[in-house]
Amino acid sequence: MALAHTISRRVVVAAPHHIASLPLEKAVTVASSAPPTTAAAAALPDGSMSAALAPQPGLATIGRIDIPSIGLDQPLYDGIAQYFIDAGPTYWPGTALPGAPGNMVIAGHRTTHTHPFYAIANMHPGDLIIVHTNAGATFTYRMDQQFVVPNTALWIKDPLPGSQMTIFTCHPIGSSSERLVTRATLVASS
Repeated sequence: MALAHTISRRVVVAAPHHIASLPLEKAVTVASSAPPTTAAAAALPDGSMSAALAPQPGLATIGRIDIPSIGLDQPLYDGIAQYFIDAGPTYWPGTALPGAPGNMVIAGHRTTHTHPFYAIANMHPGDLIIVHTNAGATFTYRMDQQFVVPNTALWIKDPLPGSQMTIFTCHPIGSSSERLVTRATLVASS
């Protein structure tokens, strides 16, 4: 049965000062206040799980992400564990909140599950990324650049000057050996 298989999976989640491997049903209740920092989390999350997981009811969202140039409009989940990424685009807790100074980091699959970032390589500098929060605020970012990094490049989540956004996804398509990184700068808020 697919559900029993899903529940028996183990995921790595970030806890305030350590990395813990927890059964999946407990992973969704762990507060993740800081990104992984130990050798146990030496790579960015990837989309290599072969079993498809349906988006799970009850997962917290911080709002929606809308990228008109690639036709994306999906909920933005709150959590970086694989379980959340499988449900859709996810906000990395502990990075800047939408519109705040620093680096807001978002992860998502490129070819599996909801594959929100399948077409992200088609974006061009100047394209808009819009985050609508559950509190009713809207933050508009302008895409500045894209680049490829190894899947171990955790520095992409480090704080940045101003109000920036970093989106990362697997690269090349069908592989998790690298990450395609999209950087954007806040240009408007309402």
